[in-house]
Amino acid sequence: MHLISFKVNGRTVNVREGTNLLKYLREEERLTSVKNGCDSGVCGSCTVLVDGKAVRSCTLKVDKLQGREVLTVEGLDVSEKEVYSNAFAEAGAVPVSYTHLRAHETVLDLVCRLLLEKKKKKKTK
Repeated sequence: MHLISFKVNGRTVNVREGTNLLKYLREEERLTSVKNGCDSGVCGSCTVLVDGKAVRSCTLKVDKLQGREVLTVEGLDVSEKEVYSNAFAEAGAVPVSYTHLRAHETVLDLVCRLLLEKKKKKKTK
C-alpha cells in the first residue's frame, strides 16, 4: 500500500493511493463544505483549491496530489469566509442548491479569484 502525502487546510495528511479526494475529505476529514452534487465534475459543488487552482474533487484521485496543498472552505480564515459568504449573497445563490448550480459555479470562480488575489497581496507585503 502506497501513501500519498499532501496538505489539507495546512495540515499534512497521508492517504492511500487510488482514493477519491471528495470521498476522503468528507468521510475521513469530516469536511462538509465539499458536496457530492453530481459525481461527475459538472455541478461544481465539490470544488476545492489545489495549489490555488479550483478543481473538482469528485473526479480527482489523491495520486495526483503528492506534495500539493488542498484548501476547502473550512481552511479559510474569518475574513476569507466573509468574502465567500458575501459573494454568495450578492449572486443571490444558496451554496450547493441544485436550483442555483450556475450561480454557485460563478460565485466559486469569483471567490477563488478574490482569495488568490488576497493571498498574493499578503505575500508581497
